Amino acid sequence: MTEIKSVKLFTIQENVHESEDSMDVQVQVVVKFHLLDIQMKMHYRMHLFIFNMHGRVEAPVFCPNWDQGTIYLDSKVANKNMLGHFVYPVKALKSSVIIEENMTIELNENFASKSFSPKYTKAFASLIPVTAYASKWSNEYHFDVLFK
Repeated sequence: MTEIKSVKLFTIQENVHESEDSMDVQVQVVVKFHLLDIQMKMHYRMHLFIFNMHGRVEAPVFCPNWDQGTIYLDSKVANKNMLGHFVYPVKALKSSVIIEENMTIELNENFASKSFSPKYTKAFASLIPVTAYASKWSNEYHFDVLFK
């Protein structure tokens, strides 16, 4: 079974001014592949989520659909603390791989109203194989209930 060995954030700015609308970060993910994954040259999609940990963030519920994954958080407060969702293709060709990605996070209106400290930023990685289950919500359908 494939395993994410580590997820690390690097190159985070020391200070973010409220007038700034983005911030650059680097994420490093170390992945160890199972021998069967390597033999089949398995394809994956890695989903990276960046969170501002100043607010309350519950354990995310991730619904994969290979290239589209959706994350569900328990509250609107937690959703406001998600800074970005990035998707990258990964292929199992050797026993382990180090993936380093530079990302620009778009800062939202939350940063103008409260201080932000980079030491409270975290990344969450999820690796979805092409052979995994797929899931997706339908659109909402509203209807009226008539009472007698």
